[in-house]
Order: sequence, then structure tokens, then C-alpha cells
Amino acid sequence: MSGCGCGHCHSDNNEHKHGNCSCEHGNNGINILAIKLVVGVLTVVAGLFARERLRTVLFAVSYLVLGYDVLIRAVKNLLKRKPLDENFLMTVAAVGAFVLGEQLEASAVMLFYQIGELLTENAVDKTRSSISALADVRPDTARILTEDGERIIDCHSIEVGMNVLVGAGERIPIDGVIKKGAAMIDTSSLTGEHLPRYAEVGDRVLAGTISTDGSLEIETEKEFGETMFSRILYLAEEANEKKSGAERFITSFAKVYTPIVVILALIVAVLPPLFGIGSFSVWVYRALSFLVVSCPCALVVSVPLTFFAGIGAASGKGILIKNGLAMEKLSKTKTVALDKTGTITVGIPKLTEIRVNGSKAELIELAAYAESDSNHPIAQAIKEAYGKNIDRSRIADITEVPARGVEAVIDGRSVVVGSEKLFAERGIEIKEYRNGSAIYVAADEKCLGYIGFGDTVKPTSTSAVKELKEMGISVVMLSGDNRKSAYAVAEEVGITDIYAELMPHEKAEYIDQMKKNGDILFAGDGINDSPALASATVGAAMGGIGSDAAIEAADVVIMGDELMHIPMAIKLSERVVAVAKQNIVLSVGIKLAVMLITAFGAGGMWPAIFADVGLCVITVANALRAYYIRVK
Repeated sequence: MSGCGCGHCHSDNNEHKHGNCSCEHGNNGINILAIKLVVGVLTVVAGLFARERLRTVLFAVSYLVLGYDVLIRAVKNLLKRKPLDENFLMTVAAVGAFVLGEQLEASAVMLFYQIGELLTENAVDKTRSSISALADVRPDTARILTEDGERIIDCHSIEVGMNVLVGAGERIPIDGVIKKGAAMIDTSSLTGEHLPRYAEVGDRVLAGTISTDGSLEIETEKEFGETMFSRILYLAEEANEKKSGAERFITSFAKVYTPIVVILALIVAVLPPLFGIGSFSVWVYRALSFLVVSCPCALVVSVPLTFFAGIGAASGKGILIKNGLAMEKLSKTKTVALDKTGTITVGIPKLTEIRVNGSKAELIELAAYAESDSNHPIAQAIKEAYGKNIDRSRIADITEVPARGVEAVIDGRSVVVGSEKLFAERGIEIKEYRNGSAIYVAADEKCLGYIGFGDTVKPTSTSAVKELKEMGISVVMLSGDNRKSAYAVAEEVGITDIYAELMPHEKAEYIDQMKKNGDILFAGDGINDSPALASATVGAAMGGIGSDAAIEAADVVIMGDELMHIPMAIKLSERVVAVAKQNIVLSVGIKLAVMLITAFGAGGMWPAIFADVGLCVITVANALRAYYIRVK
């Protein structure tokens, strides 16, 4: 049996559909509703000044104009054996009023119901449009470079490998790598950050961003529909896929609420006259008024709308919260666990120190040759420091040792480049150790020295950790890096609870243990963090613009790289959930009070109508506050 289905009610698949279908038709639906209101009002006004018989006809016409869709849905639901919804309640109340000779009030039921629909739908439509505006930044066409020169094509026709031209001030249509040119790139449409970043040949750029001051030639990496921007839009459109606990409560509540209301209305109509308390017509009128005020429109509309508006507010700040359930869980966070590399730190290793027992040039050269086949960031930093082309003829063999390093034969010499553990396994003595991240280099079983690396802490990491602690949230570091490096970074940002040298599955195991003490948020930035993101109460993918795996596993995607977005997201979710709870208390409390007043005859159908419409408008307005929440 269906529950009370307000015109604004979410359907079973949570797609926001309006009773008048104006959600589906946008402004056209709202315009049709406005026309119905004008015609209905004019007919009611004409009826007020007409003679009795004509007045009845005009009021009947007014009711049909204003409420034909409600009547049709009520009949359809009766045929489907799902009668107990709002359409049924409104139809019974209006028809009953006509039978009792209260034609004006019957028309008024539909008139004010439709006014409430119009006001609410207009508010919902504006909010949905604001959130959907993200899609408008994607260009429709792109300039590509062919053998015959430049050509303009539809963005959906772009293929991988095509060279796309972007001028200064133009929006980049696809994900790709810069082949020619350099520019400052405005990434605010994806990250919420308005400070442009510099990009040059070899750098990756994403669809939806803007080349502010330079012309670029970009080699396409993905088709238009597979770009990161398209993925984000898809996730945003599916934001209502999972209901929050509050929304699930509303759904369950509505299913049992409406049958109870109908039974109570029957009791109000029948029992008092049977005991000689008042006339039958008086109590039927009160029962009909009771039905009008009983529809939980305010509750059914405002709570899902609050979460929807909150998700929109977060997206404007570069925080993508996938659904209402994620929003609600986020608000209950007790512990935040952070990956180190790429989350607290920038994640790009920089060569900071070279300590040698002999020739510095020899050490760098051998390390660069040994790492020549690797795309690891450390290998890239070594090759960049070497700064010369690799002569492949000098390399006889390269063997990677997983999670340890690499072994190679270069100019006939046996070269080992890697960690302390690799050197211990090979029995190579290290004369001087580095207190921090380093790789050691050996030739013919003799250690030549080490290359030290460092990672820069992000600008807001320290303040973000401090902010979380001030909010009463525990902060933990879960790192796969060595203890020395992990503890050094933790000390810099103010984290005292540290777990280092963890494999991806071990991070997930630690999170499972910590969840026993309360809800935990884990923030990570890459594919190796996917198990931990999935295990946490809330998984937050940092720098989501670069990690497909993180986006899939996470509940929250931080489109920028700054850790300060984590406390910002938690604060925002707390305020959104608070607004939802306000609407639940308002809706249930005021409805119960007005229902009691109406049932005992202290108010007629007019107060019932105003109470129903007024409460719906008030709670919707309160729900929309979630879209304008400001947090720092």
C-alpha cells in the first residue's frame, strides 16, 4: 500500500518527480501550473458574484480546472489498488465539501494546494538549475588539427589521439596532454579553487577547465563522454541514489501514516454522532478538514530537498558528496584517518640531498640508467636530475624488485638501486643512513651513497588538522611510507597517532578496528587507497580529478587538493543534517497540533488549507537554506 504521496514526493527510485510533472518539464510545467491558477482564480471570483445555480457550476469548473490532475491520479491509484495517497485525501476532502454544500471551500482546497505546488516547484526548480549549471560549462564544439588544417567538430565526435586546439580564454573540451604551448589553467569549475595553475608541454589538462592566457595544442586521452568532467556530472546527477536515514524514515513513516490518518478521519466522522455529540454533517465536515491538514507534504518534500540542496552547496565548493546517505554519515564523523603522500603532502618527491662515497656524477648516472624503464615519481626525479639522454646500448639488463627497488647491468657492472631492505637482502653494507626517504645506490656490491627525497606538506594541512581537533575529531595518519618520513610529516602537521609502512589491505584492517570507536572518515588520493576508502564509514578521495579508482570507491570526492576541504565538508554536512531535523520537528509537531485542533472543531477547512500550504512553503524555504550554507 502506498504512503501519502505528496506532489513533490520522491519516487521509488528516488528521482525527484513532481506530481504535476513540472520537474520533468522544467519551466513549461511551472508555466502550465501558473495558467491553471489564473483560470481557477478567475472562475472562483466569478462564482462569488454569480447566482446560486451558476455559482455551483462555476465552483465545479474551478475545481476541475485546478484539480483535474489530482482527480485523475486518484482514480489511477484506485485502479492500481494504491488509493491511500495525497491525491486520494485531497479528492475525498473536496468532493465531500461539495456534497455538504461547501462548494467554495472545495474549490479553495485545490486552489491553495496548487499555489503551494507552484511556490514549492519554483523553489525546487531554481535549486536544481543552480546545481545543474555545472553542465553548462562544457563546450559544444572543438577545434581539431588535421593534415588539412583546422576543423571544427562536435565535442561528442572527438576521438582518442586527436589534437585539439584551445585559444586564450577558451574552455578545454577534453582530457589530454599538452603537446605545444603553455598557459595558466583555471580549474575552478572542477576544484572550486579560483587560483590558476601553470601548465606546459607534457602536463595533463582536463575538460571544463580554462586556458586563461595561452594557446595550447592538446592530444586527446579520452573521448568526450569519458572525461573526468563527464564522470563528475554523472555522479552529481545520481546524487539521490542512496537515501539518508532521515529520508528512509520519511518513506517508512508515509506508508503507515496515511492509512492511520484515513482511519482516524472515519472515527472523527462517525463516532461522535453515534454518541449524540453534534450532527453527522458537522463531524463529516471536521473529518474532511482533518484529511486536508493531514497530508505530510511538508515532511515528504522538505527533508529530501534539504539533502539535495546541501549536495549542491558542497559541489559549489569543489566537494562532491555522492548522496544523502554519505552526507548524513559525514556529519557523524568521530575520527579522520589520513594517508600521507598526496593527501597531507603534495605527493611529488623532490630530490633534496645526495650523499656519496665517491663521484656524485657517477652515482646519479648509474641511478638514472637503472631507473630508465620506471615511471615511478622517484625515478622521474632521478632522471630529471641526470638531465641527459639514456644510451640504451649501455644497459644489458634491468630487473625490478617489487616494493624494494631495481637491479641492472650497466657497462658490465652490477648495479643495485633501492631501499635499505633491498641492500640488506643482497648483503650490501650501507656506511651512512639517511634519516628520511632515500634510495641507496651500489655498483659491484659496493655502496656508492644515497639520494635523499622529500615531500612538501600542503599549505593548509597543518591548519586542517588543527581545525579537526578543535571540532573534537581525532586525527590519525595511515601511511605506506617508511616510519622516519611518516613521523617527520606527522610532527610537522600536529598528528600524534601514526601508523606507517602499511600495505593497502593493512590500512583497511586498521580502519575496521577503529570503526568500533565511532564513525571514521578516511582520506586518500590513489588506487592503492581504494580498500581503505571502501572500508571507512566515509571514504573521501583527495584530488579526485586524477584518480578514477578513488572516485569509484569514495563517498566524497574532494576535487581540489587542499586538506582544509575535509573539515569544511564535515561542518557543511552537520548544518545540512541540522536543517533536515528542524524540518522533521516542524512538520510533525505543527501537523499534529493542527490535526487535533481541527478534529475537535476549533478550526474549519479554511484554517486547515492555510496550515497545510503554509507549513509546506515554510519547510521548503527552510530546506533551501541548505543551498546557501557558508562554511570556512
